[in-house]
Amino acid sequence: MSTLPSPRAVPCHLDYSTRNWLVDSDGALRVIDFAGARRDVWVFDLRRLEFGAWATQPGLREAFFDGYGRLPSPEDEALLRASGALTAVSRIVRGTERNLPKATADGRLILARSMHGRTFGARTTAKLAKKWRATARARCGDS
Repeated sequence: MSTLPSPRAVPCHLDYSTRNWLVDSDGALRVIDFAGARRDVWVFDLRRLEFGAWATQPGLREAFFDGYGRLPSPEDEALLRASGALTAVSRIVRGTERNLPKATADGRLILARSMHGRTFGARTTAKLAKKWRATARARCGDS
């Protein structure tokens, strides 16, 4: 990341995901839950989408950016992948320290996705997610 230019900070939601979206009766999208909002790098708002739904459904990513009106630059993409790796490591550490196997498994999945970019296929992602979540359930004693 040290080779990347310093990005400009802009207002960011930082929990921008489908669970914080509401569609009104006219079909307009409304965003809720600004508790963690602050100035940051614009692509940080995309982390949950990039390493979540978009990883297995790339058409959603394309549709999002069609509506957004701006594509991430190569530098933005590099920042997004790097921030995904940092988020993943944080979840792995927190999950391990607090005995939260699901957080650890999710962190591993995000790390794998950030390391492989979008060349990490949906089938492989699904297999890894199933494996890591099964491990998490086994450690928690869940069936």
